Amino acid sequence: MNQPNLGAPQPDPTPAGPTPAQPGQQPAYAPSPGPQKPSPLPTEPQDFLRFYRSPRWAAWRGILLVITLGVGFFAILNVVVSIGIAIDLVTGRVDADSLGQTTPMLFAFNHLGLALCLPATLLLHWAWTGQRPKWLSSVAGGFRWGRVLRALVVALPLWIIYTLLTSLFPAAGGAGMESVEIGVHADTWFLLAVVVLVTPFQAAAEEYLFRGAGARAIGSLGPNRLVASIIAVVITSLLFCLAHGASDPWLWAYYFLFGVLMSVATWLTGGLELAVVMHAVNNLVSLAALPFLPELTEVFDRSAGTGSPLLVLPLVCGAITTAIVVWWQRRAGVQTSVPEVGAPATA
Repeated sequence: MNQPNLGAPQPDPTPAGPTPAQPGQQPAYAPSPGPQKPSPLPTEPQDFLRFYRSPRWAAWRGILLVITLGVGFFAILNVVVSIGIAIDLVTGRVDADSLGQTTPMLFAFNHLGLALCLPATLLLHWAWTGQRPKWLSSVAGGFRWGRVLRALVVALPLWIIYTLLTSLFPAAGGAGMESVEIGVHADTWFLLAVVVLVTPFQAAAEEYLFRGAGARAIGSLGPNRLVASIIAVVITSLLFCLAHGASDPWLWAYYFLFGVLMSVATWLTGGLELAVVMHAVNNLVSLAALPFLPELTEVFDRSAGTGSPLLVLPLVCGAITTAIVVWWQRRAGVQTSVPEVGAPATA
């Protein structure tokens, strides 16, 4: 007689099915996956000025980003500068009749107000686009410090040469500047600290505001890449010029062309590093003598007649720096755009 194979698996005598829930016990259900949110990062090749064009992007986001950037810029600057003016009034440095003077405190708080636009710009960029702040620095998702060092190696000597040339022809540097005497005074060390510590952040803030979030918001509108990019460069350069409040034609041309140059540098390198370096070096060199001047009002006088053709020199320095750094980066194979579909993995 055949014996049953005790080692073989025997069928379950009870039919398969869900285990009935016990009294007082809730049945367990696996939650169904919800709809996936659109990616805030590009999923197709894009350069720096078009980096906002992602599945999550919409034109209204860009328009509101530009509006809030403008409102935030003027709000922060006015509030911070008002604090500086209040300090001058309380300490007796100025009175109601001399509020138009540029005092060390007013200069410091104006500089600080501009610098504070940097975190504000990063937050607005994040809020309206969903991209983390690191993606505003470059298409690689971060501030590339190696590019900064390369840019400094090229830019710093050129701007030093520019400074030496302007010192040889002081009368061409602007109205009244040829007769200014310099020396150490009571505000020198305070002003020196402001120039050295705050100026790099002030320059970076303007680049992140105008060439970063502002240019991207405009450049990502419309289907035509070239047209949208050109419009973005022109509009942000005009806004950059207006923000400096100049009425001299030479200064108007200088600020506009400086904005165009920084935009081109950003587009060609795929990030804000080169523009930040050139802007910071330009401002540091321009303000190097400021802590030793007896009076600051003339330094920031941008009325008609204060500019000169010599303002072309920093533009030439910037153009040469951009050309060399771009050539250097291309030899090194530095990323200047999102290279392929889905390249950025995280927001």
